[in-house]
Amino acid sequence: MKTAAPAVLPREGRAPEDLEELTNAWRDSVEATHHFLPLKTIDRLEPLVRDEYLPGLRLKVAEQRGCILGFIGMDKHRVDMLFVADKARSLGIGSTLLEWAKSQSSQISLDVNEQNPRAAVFYIKRGFTVAGRSEVDARGCPFPLLHMSWKAVRENAPRCLPRPCSRPWTGRWASCRAVVADLLEKRADPVAKPCGNDSGKQRPHGIGK
Repeated sequence: MKTAAPAVLPREGRAPEDLEELTNAWRDSVEATHHFLPLKTIDRLEPLVRDEYLPGLRLKVAEQRGCILGFIGMDKHRVDMLFVADKARSLGIGSTLLEWAKSQSSQISLDVNEQNPRAAVFYIKRGFTVAGRSEVDARGCPFPLLHMSWKAVRENAPRCLPRPCSRPWTGRWASCRAVVADLLEKRADPVAKPCGNDSGKQRPHGIGK
C-alpha cells in the first residue's frame, strides 16, 4: 500500500537559519540517489553547497512539523537545485516543489546528471524535454549532464494533431523516449575519475524524490 503524502506547505527559505538543515537534506538525498559520486567528492561539495550555492538561490522549502523534507532553489528562470530527503522520497514532495517553480515562470531550464536516470524520468513525466547533453559537468568531471527545459502551454492554444513524420529523427537526443530508453538500459556506472576545480560555481544537479 502506498504511503499517503504528508501535509506539506512549501515556505520561503530563510537564510542563514535554514542553511545547515538544507545542507543535511542535500547530502542525505545525494548519498541515496547519486551513487556515481564518490564520498570524497560529496565531502568536497558539501561546504560549497552550504556557503556558496544555497545563499545565491531563491529557495522554497518543504517542511513538516519543523523538519525540512526537501527544497528547490531557483536562479531566475532556472532550477539549480531540487532535492528531497531519502525517507521522504516518492511522497509527492518533489512534484509539489516543482509545481511551485512552474508557477513562478512560464519557461524553466535545468540540468540533470545522466547517471541519475530516475531524475530524468521524473522531469520528463512532468513535461520537460531534453534540449542537449554535455559529456562533462561544469567542473570538468566525467559526469554527463542532460540539459532539460519546460514551457507552459497557453490556454486555448491550438492542439497539435499527429501526422506521419516526413523524415526520421536524427541525433541521439532528438527523442525523449529514446533518451529514457537509453538511460534505463545502462546497468553499470562508469568508474569515477579524479577531477579538479571543485571550487567552481557549478551546482550539483539532480533529485532524490
